[in-house]
Amino acid sequence: GTQEENTSPAVLSLTAIFMHSQLLEMFVSHLFDEWSPENFFFYRDATLFLARYNVVDSNRKLQNMNLEFKTLNDRYIKKNAPMQVNIEAKDSDMFGRHVGLTAGLED
Repeated sequence: GTQEENTSPAVLSLTAIFMHSQLLEMFVSHLFDEWSPENFFFYRDATLFLARYNVVDSNRKLQNMNLEFKTLNDRYIKKNAPMQVNIEAKDSDMFGRHVGLTAGLED
């Protein structure tokens, strides 16, 4: 039989893009052109958050984690956030519930 020619563009993973400075610059530029840089910034900040708090081994780290989680929510998730990302309501509600549950833990 004959093989069909693959004419689709190459697909790169976000990890590959993030590891290559020139690709990352092009990707971020594209997001700004499309009026959606909040997606990059949310992904970056959420990934850093997960890396930083992979292991929470102290009360101080737990307090910092809760404060940073609230910052992520305030910046990207809650309604009318300055860089609000478009996510499903159930996910947005989950963020809000978590922020509410941990509100008294900073003291």
